[in-house]
Amino acid sequence: MDPLWQFEIAFNLLLQHLGPWLLPPMKLFSFLGREEFYVLIMPAIYWCWDTRLGLHIGMMTMLSNGFNTIFKLLLHGSRPYWFDASVPAFAHEPSFGPPSGHAQNAASVWGIFAAKRAQKWVTILAVTMTFLIGLARIYLGVHYLSDVLLGWLLGAIILLAYLALEKPVTAWLRRLSLAPLCGVCLASSLLFIGLTGAAQLPLSGWEIPSTWVTNAGARFPDAPIDPLNMDGTFTVAGSWLGMTAGAAWSSRKLGGFSPAGRAGRRILRYLVGLVGILILWYGLGSILPRSPDLAGYTLRYLRYALIGAWATVGAPWLFLKTGLAGRTPQENPVQ
Repeated sequence: MDPLWQFEIAFNLLLQHLGPWLLPPMKLFSFLGREEFYVLIMPAIYWCWDTRLGLHIGMMTMLSNGFNTIFKLLLHGSRPYWFDASVPAFAHEPSFGPPSGHAQNAASVWGIFAAKRAQKWVTILAVTMTFLIGLARIYLGVHYLSDVLLGWLLGAIILLAYLALEKPVTAWLRRLSLAPLCGVCLASSLLFIGLTGAAQLPLSGWEIPSTWVTNAGARFPDAPIDPLNMDGTFTVAGSWLGMTAGAAWSSRKLGGFSPAGRAGRRILRYLVGLVGILILWYGLGSILPRSPDLAGYTLRYLRYALIGAWATVGAPWLFLKTGLAGRTPQENPVQ
């Protein structure tokens, strides 16, 4: 891959030489492709606009991130600023480079948004955002063009597979009672962990090239690269469990809730729900250990399971109890 990366670096430098005025918008577009952005947007849609669409976006976010981690381990490639000291780095990334997670998430998450809304302006917005997010990652010096192209391709494949399997999988899940359905949610979340662990096995005797470590350390001396870290995997697996099992429980036990209402009521609903996420996300995160061992990973898994469950069942239950939402049953993909 070295000759290809050396050739592609010219494209990184070409974009960066267009001027520093592009840095703020490129950082903005990059943020719009981050997992944190989708984590904030999914509850807003689920609580305040369309529960079904919100769940689709949440599930696609977790699926895309989970598979991206696996592909990164299988390819274990560099980032431009790791490989060549001449490439300015405007963002720190500790994981392997290809495929671009931002590009993959953009193609899959914005893609599911466009597929489910089926409106021309939404499609145009999704395509534009997908392109700009990918371009931003090249400008920031954290991805090669090939990383972005591969991310777009994998994101499209995941999106098409999701759309093709949605109806038969949903029909099967509807035939299950709540306990087996939650068991499927648990098993599928553990599958993320198992597949990621399997993808790491070929790297047991592999060492990160010293030039990658040196170049990355020169850019960000206080934030070393750590491409084999499993934090993201347990985050995705826990979030998936809480989100899907919570949605199933909400549908079967709460009877669903309506995200409709006046603007003020929707805003209040989102703010109340967001407080719960922040308590679990930052509050528990500051208390519980984050060590890279079994205990730390288990607690991370449980914390993010609580966050996912809060989004799909905890907050809706609170909204119903406080009168912030009404009981209008809606069909859910995991019903």
